[in-house]
Amino acid sequence: MKKGAITVFLAMSLPVILVLLFTLIESARSAGIRAVTKASGNAAMNSLFGAYNRTLFDEYGLLFLDGGYGGGLVNFDSVENEFIDCFNRNEVGGNLLLGGSFFPVTVTDAQVTDLVTATDYNGEVFIRSALDYFKFDLAGELLDSVKECVLGMKEGEQAKEKSDSDAGILDGTDWSRYPVGSTAMSVLPSTVTMGLVSVSGRVAFTSDSPSGDGQERIDDKKLKSNLKDSAIGSMERSKAKGWLSLVLPSQVTVSEYEMKSEDLPSEVAVDDRETERYTSILEDGLKRITFCEYLLQHFSNYSNENASEGPAYEVEYILFGNQKDRKNFETVLNRIMWIREGMNLVYLLTSEKRQEAKAAATALVGWTGNAIIIELTTGALLAAWAYAESIMDVRALLRKKRVAFFKTDDSWTLSFSGIKNLLAGGEEAEKESKYGLCYEDYLRIFLYVSDIHKGAYRAMDLIQDHMQRRSEQFLMASQIYAAEITVEAYARELFTMLPLFRRNRLVLNGYYFEERFSEVY
Repeated sequence: MKKGAITVFLAMSLPVILVLLFTLIESARSAGIRAVTKASGNAAMNSLFGAYNRTLFDEYGLLFLDGGYGGGLVNFDSVENEFIDCFNRNEVGGNLLLGGSFFPVTVTDAQVTDLVTATDYNGEVFIRSALDYFKFDLAGELLDSVKECVLGMKEGEQAKEKSDSDAGILDGTDWSRYPVGSTAMSVLPSTVTMGLVSVSGRVAFTSDSPSGDGQERIDDKKLKSNLKDSAIGSMERSKAKGWLSLVLPSQVTVSEYEMKSEDLPSEVAVDDRETERYTSILEDGLKRITFCEYLLQHFSNYSNENASEGPAYEVEYILFGNQKDRKNFETVLNRIMWIREGMNLVYLLTSEKRQEAKAAATALVGWTGNAIIIELTTGALLAAWAYAESIMDVRALLRKKRVAFFKTDDSWTLSFSGIKNLLAGGEEAEKESKYGLCYEDYLRIFLYVSDIHKGAYRAMDLIQDHMQRRSEQFLMASQIYAAEITVEAYARELFTMLPLFRRNRLVLNGYYFEERFSEVY
């Protein structure tokens, strides 16, 4: 009797124990299924993003997934199917009895729920990708480039200090009241008695002299004739004719390439969203400097022209965005002339060369007996001298020489007697400064003070223009930097499939669940 009672009790309690045991095991298994799904999904995302655009990386150091797969706009179906293929290659399915996984998972659907491409967030995505590359590759070159530029800016510091101390009242004229503007002539008063007028950089004398004070009327024709034959007239004729031919080396031909405007990121893909990450002024400055160095390293300019098809002056395009190479190049040269004229005029106004210009002015218009005309003619001659020296500076830069930023007596190139010869197309000897700035250094300065986000979009214009020669449908707007994919997965139950569970209506019919996976370069 005792034996039979124990056997019946065990037979009655064993199913309850098994249900509890198998339920606990199945519960643990369901947690394992989710863990395996997450691991497999993350591995699939890594595999998906591992197929980055190799050409972009090799030529520009950028990590992006081509979401268009060579077909233009982002192909969501291709991205989703590629993810599913990568997921299934992890062998998370199959029958357990036939060597399958203990945690079999089947992906029933995958959808891209969020996507960040190269053209998103006001160019910040592209900038970040460029900086990620630069962190590991060209940090040393960056420091050397910035150091070299700073050394060039410091050359002639003694001349600058002299300029600061001497600037003020010279020969009765308070020159500190007149800022150096877009042209050297802006230091001259716009109107004076006797009628010296500056209009759009052209200087002329009028005959509005007072006649009621007993003074003799000045011979206007003689005055104009003298000025026309002087360095002032040479400067005006040079500006009217155009000075580009005076600075270009004879063997150089300016590129006439013109970019096509269709589908350029700067035209059609601008996204003005801002990132939520706030940075300090120092971080922003370092980002700007580093990104500008990246642009100089990966895009051509006049001093380092692109030998292949396409725009020859890419950095110039990044700066000013005109689709014609010539226009961008001329704009850069105008900016350099603006700087050089101002710096050269500052030197002339604070050096002994001003006395040489005054002596020339006295010889030129001293017969008028009017001190104001002599003084203003001195200023105009200084402006012509500064302009001619700037021509020499730009010519040296285009011949890949360095030019002192702050001029000194040693680094000054052009004599007063050589102005007319130079502006008439003659040759004058150039000087090269050991620690001066080169053409690329001026581009670096312009990049530092330009709009970094516009520069990012224009850089993407150039990359797209270049890549479309290999694949006509390539678009920067299809280059994926980050993505989020939502997966619908199914896993069959294992221990709850026993007849005991079915008889007690505890069948789960498998597990249906969602998981989200994200990846960023």
